[in-house]
Amino acid sequence: MKQILFYDPATGRGISTAKGQAAYLPAASTPENPHIETSEVIDNPADWIVANGVVSRAVVVTKQMVDAERDRRIAAGFVFDGKMIDFDAVSKENITGAGAMAGTALAMGAVAGDLYWHGGPEPFSWITADNTKLELDAASMFSMSKTAGNHVTAHFMAGRALKDLPVITSTYADDEYWP
Repeated sequence: MKQILFYDPATGRGISTAKGQAAYLPAASTPENPHIETSEVIDNPADWIVANGVVSRAVVVTKQMVDAERDRRIAAGFVFDGKMIDFDAVSKENITGAGAMAGTALAMGAVAGDLYWHGGPEPFSWITADNTKLELDAASMFSMSKTAGNHVTAHFMAGRALKDLPVITSTYADDEYWP
């Protein structure tokens, strides 16, 4: 089967594609409706340019670009108990530490609803992205640390799926590809 890329005559940028048997495809390219046969796998026609009779990718997306988008989305934070939680480098470290402390407290018998499980004089609370306090017992803090871990894992898996594509789509940063 042939694949035809229809393109804008002024810019050379792809507009749409057609696949099919040669008998059902346009016989010749015209100035008003230019197209070219290609063996390229075209996922998004707008990513492709036709210049001097050659089809080439207008945007080459690298694995490093996907990694950067993944890292940006991870650092943007996650929702826990209806609140946005910061997840920059310092927040990751603090969540990891508090989660470990909460796990230890649970192993030592911390009970549900006990906000003093951490041994401090004030109820344990987390400052959320909107700068409000979210009070957490040990089980809730441990759950928040698990949610953080799942946030990271989900983004790594989404990035991996993009990098496993034969050609990474130029729309890799769109929300549809990410959790």
